[in-house]
Formats: sequence, C-alpha cells, structure tokens
Amino acid sequence: MRAVERLSAAERVALVVPLAGGSVFGLGALLLPQSTAALTGYAGADPLIARYAGAATLGYAVALAFGVWEGRARPLRFVLLATLAFNVASLFACLVEIASGQARPVVYAILVSGVVIIAIAAAVLRGHAEPPAARDVGTWVVTLLAILTVPAAIFGLFPLLAPAQFAVLFRLNGTDTFLFRQAGAATLGYAGMGIAEARSGRWNSLRLPVLMALVFNSVSFVASAFEIGGQVGSEGGFETWLPFVVAPVSLFATVATALILQVRGR
Repeated sequence: MRAVERLSAAERVALVVPLAGGSVFGLGALLLPQSTAALTGYAGADPLIARYAGAATLGYAVALAFGVWEGRARPLRFVLLATLAFNVASLFACLVEIASGQARPVVYAILVSGVVIIAIAAAVLRGHAEPPAARDVGTWVVTLLAILTVPAAIFGLFPLLAPAQFAVLFRLNGTDTFLFRQAGAATLGYAGMGIAEARSGRWNSLRLPVLMALVFNSVSFVASAFEIGGQVGSEGGFETWLPFVVAPVSLFATVATALILQVRGR
C-alpha cells in the first residue's frame, strides 16, 4: 500500500470533528427529536423530519468511524465529498435563517462548525488525490447507484430550497423551516456521493459510501414504519403521508445496498 493512501495521525484526529458532530446530532435528532428541538429553541412540531435528518446524519458518522478506524484515505473520498456537499448546503440553510431574522444560537454554532468541517474535508481530499482507474464493479451496481441518486436529489433539494411547499405537500406542520433545510442538506450529500460513485465504479471507493447509504435508508425505513404504525393506531387518522412515500423507497435502497455489500459489487 502506498503511503499516500494512509491517513496521517493529524488527519485522523481532525476527522473526529465531523464524526462527533454526526454522532451527537444524528442520535439526538433520531431518538429524541422533540427534546433536541427544545434544547435548540425550535418548536419540534415535525419530529418525523428530525428523525430523517438524524438518520441521514448518522450515516455520515458510521462511514467516517469505519474510515478513521481503517486509516485509509481512498475508501473515504466519496464520504468526504458527501460531507462537503452536506455542509455547503447547510451553510446555505444557516445564511437563509440568519437573513430571516429568526436564527437561534444553534444556527450560528452550525455555521461555524460547518466552515470547520468543510476545511477539514477539503484538506484531506486535497492531500489524497486519486488517479483514474478502470471499473471493477458490475454494471448493475452502477445502475442501481444511479437510480438511488434520484430520490436523494429530490428529497435533498425540495426541502432545502422550498421547505414551506414541502410541508404543505406532505401535510406537515412546517414550523421549523431550518430543520427542513438541514434535513435536505444532509440528504443532498448522498446525491452528490451517488453521482461520484456511479462515475467511479471502483469497489474500494464504493464500499464505505454504500455502507453509509445502508445505514441512512435502513434507519429511515424503521422511522417510517414507526410513524405509519402510530398513525394507523391514531383516532385522528393519517396526519402526513410522507412516511408512506419514504418507506418503500428506503426499503428498496436498504435491500439494494445490502445486496451490493454482500456480493462486494460483483
């Protein structure tokens, strides 16, 4: 293995920053969405969106944890590209919130941490350029990854750019537009990663991104099923039909990514 493929000790320490942020916010928003909202000064009227945001963010943390543990740069490249896309979109969400005059202190904290994470991800990527190489995964894998990129792009851009319209369409409260934008930003990172994966077709570069997508989609499916179960048992009937859309999409993505990992992209 060439030295350039190894992460330096400083790089591994630096990557703990996005890893820790993804773990804390991912688990907090996923398991305690309303408590997390209360701590940050938001209403928490759409816990399902918080859970999806937590599921997406947790995927980053898991992939980064494996990458830091392995100490190799190449498998982390597309995870870091996704991290860049996520945090650039997150900065946009923060600036929109600040411009609206309704920003809570947590928005400024996310803004600062986003700048730091962008700098870290960009520095690691710049220090470990990957030369072009021939594909070594099956065509069906590339096709599946391209298909999975489409819903990631839709559910990334829609709530990021038009949170109010997204809330109306799916019968959500839409009170915390910043949360909708952050959920979209986290999801958009997967779309950027998917494009890079489809263009690469190299298993060594796809393994951790596919694991990352598996975590996101499997947890999203569980969150959707939990929400559907709660609505079915509610006397008030169905509140939002978003989980009925996300459940089959996330289940398909879960099965697809699990299969890709099982056969190692062959």
